[in-house]
Amino acid sequence: LDKIRNTNVAEKEEGRITQRIGAYQVEYMGKKITFIDTPGHEAFESIRQRVLKISDIILLIIAADEGIQQETSRIIQSLKNSKSSIVIVLTKVDNIDDKSNLTKILQHLTEYGLITEELGGDIPKVDVSIFNEKSLELLLDIILLISEIKNLKTDPGAKAEGIVLETYLDKNKVPRANLILQRGRLRVGDLIVAGQGFGKIRSLLNYKGEKISESEA
Repeated sequence: LDKIRNTNVAEKEEGRITQRIGAYQVEYMGKKITFIDTPGHEAFESIRQRVLKISDIILLIIAADEGIQQETSRIIQSLKNSKSSIVIVLTKVDNIDDKSNLTKILQHLTEYGLITEELGGDIPKVDVSIFNEKSLELLLDIILLISEIKNLKTDPGAKAEGIVLETYLDKNKVPRANLILQRGRLRVGDLIVAGQGFGKIRSLLNYKGEKISESEA
């Protein structure tokens, strides 16, 4: 993700919000792509489940030199009820000499019902390396292609709606929330309701941690 942002983000700024979960936005081919990066550890399962509910496309990241580990297996199990499109992303492909290891990983995935296109299924697979920008561009191309096929669009004029990823108190004991806006527009001063909680928006920060007056899906 860091490499993708450095290569394709419109503005080369490094600011970001990481409160146990990362949210990033890049611009590629005139389109904006929002990435939500969830840790693989079991302790973050509840957060990951919330992310699965709102994700249009899920990138299943597997290190080519390690294969499917226990954590990977558990994450795959959580994908079974997801209606999102899945893309298999094999990273660190430059770390292996025997390319047959990549095929072994794909064959292992079939045991979980994940069959890639090259094995006759319908799940795209991309081999990437941070040392090969073309491979990262191919991944972004596939993301845009899937978004076009699924006609993924949003309506900024609709009533604001989204999901709360997590809440916390900052160092001044002020309640904060990391939100993903799915449609509509939020402004400072708007009233917001989440479950049994409600309140007025006192400030808005974008994914870079910069103060903004409004946010549009």
